[in-house]
Amino acid sequence: MEFINILLIEDNPGDILLTQEMLEEIELPHELESITNGEAAIDHLTNISENPHFTRPDLILLDINIPKKNGHEILSFTKNNSKLKEIPVFILTTSSSPIDMEKCRENNAQDYFIKPLEEDRFREAVIRQLNFNF
Repeated sequence: MEFINILLIEDNPGDILLTQEMLEEIELPHELESITNGEAAIDHLTNISENPHFTRPDLILLDINIPKKNGHEILSFTKNNSKLKEIPVFILTTSSSPIDMEKCRENNAQDYFIKPLEEDRFREAVIRQLNFNF
């Protein structure tokens, strides 16, 4: 498997650490970049779409409940941008709301995980998605 770039949009330091640990357990050669609020995420994604010098992520891991702009806004922005829409987005959230799940499906999220994450399911989904894209 190739080296991949992962963008984690998550405001909880504990969840950032747990996600990093799970990615290391998968033994996935990766670079993880974390952004902790929605405004910064939109700015970063805008830069990626407009400037070829910014590294485009191979996978976005997105929390719905983050400050400044929520995950739904970020997902919609990503999937409606012609230069970003092909990036797979996995939702990692505490929300088990059917409304949140449906919004994410409507905006083409690749998968939806409720925290605490089921490690085996998360691992399989990441590997499956990355094998599909590479």
